[in-house]
Amino acid sequence: MGFVKFRTLTALGLAFAALASCKTQNSSTQNALRNPFDQRSATERLTEPCKGEAIRTGNIVECRMPNEGDLIKKSIEITTGLVVNKQLEDSKVTGRTGLTKRDAHPKHHGCIKGSFTVANSVPGEFNFGVFKDPGKSYPIWARLSNAGLKPGVTSDEEGDARGMAVKLIGVPGEKLMQSQRSSSNLDFLFVNIPFFVAKDIADYNAQLQVPANLKKNLLAAADGALRTGLLVLLKKALDSSKMENPLGETYFSISSFQLGENSVNYRFLPCAGSKPGSEGKSGENKFRDAMAATLSRGKACYAVEARFLKIPSWKMVEDVSKNWEDHVADSTPGNWGGLSPEAKQAAFAEVFSDWTPVGRMEFPQQTFTSEAQMNFCENLSYNPSRTLTDMRPLGTLNRARNEVYEAIAKVRRTANKAPTSEPNGTETFP
Repeated sequence: MGFVKFRTLTALGLAFAALASCKTQNSSTQNALRNPFDQRSATERLTEPCKGEAIRTGNIVECRMPNEGDLIKKSIEITTGLVVNKQLEDSKVTGRTGLTKRDAHPKHHGCIKGSFTVANSVPGEFNFGVFKDPGKSYPIWARLSNAGLKPGVTSDEEGDARGMAVKLIGVPGEKLMQSQRSSSNLDFLFVNIPFFVAKDIADYNAQLQVPANLKKNLLAAADGALRTGLLVLLKKALDSSKMENPLGETYFSISSFQLGENSVNYRFLPCAGSKPGSEGKSGENKFRDAMAATLSRGKACYAVEARFLKIPSWKMVEDVSKNWEDHVADSTPGNWGGLSPEAKQAAFAEVFSDWTPVGRMEFPQQTFTSEAQMNFCENLSYNPSRTLTDMRPLGTLNRARNEVYEAIAKVRRTANKAPTSEPNGTETFP
């Protein structure tokens, strides 16, 4: 479930930004306001018992909410309704029916073909799933996009979060999704900010209902936005997502994933010395133009890195509104802001590992802007649960994403009369 495209969020933000900034504190402030008599260590706080149903897999602990099934059904109802209503509203404005777009990351800059190669040497903690065969390479299709955080805004000149979704083709092994057991593809969905705008599925559903409440119950809209910290998180996302070229960004998995017995984070970052700039492009589609200019001259390259949790913390798995560093900062006794960089690094090292190279992606020189390839890109479907059983996405939001993404893809493909088949890597376009 990506970022919510709220049509009237800007107006709401102006009305409640001051209140929201009082409600949501940054990590150092939260740390300072903690009970001074609570001197438990960060590890003790982060591993305290789950109040819901604890789900244990090796060193991983998740916490299932008591009414999670109902919350997921509600999320499917809301998000599929948003997709359909968005198309109806657009057709009224334009007088024509176009493609039914995603509710999140609706604008893509293009889909580019490349390769994903597992590192020749993979440490034991990561030697599972697609990473268990060192040196093996897979063809990939990568979709670069804007998240659509600002309502009605499509220009690349505006602040937004940006995404990279990568589909590996021909990956052997048992698939997690029942509907994908016959497919050999595997998806990664990353964003260029290391956190999400909702803590869990309950907050996400409350945020989804803010636009409708603006029209009928302003107090309910205000409560939904303020209680979940939506406005502050959106502002943080917009402020931290300035970029020049999609092929020069670092992208994060945001949520945690099982890899063997451990919970891991992933990131894609440009290979050393290969980060492209703006290419002198500007305007509504400057990112597509910048990508096209970069790939017209040569290749683009990304390092694939992972890190794992050393402690069985359900909080760090379930609450994706903070990255792992912020979880540790918020849970460390005393004044985090007053600690030295060395002390902070030592605190991190007790809870999670350093980033470790596990693979590499390369995109050769190519063109990708033909109408046929852009339409192909529009109809591609990505789902974090299209993966192997030992690479399962973790946490309440990911458990919801599996069902919500499937439902949205079905609605879109039915409306667009698009095929349901997955690419096989042999596709060519004029």
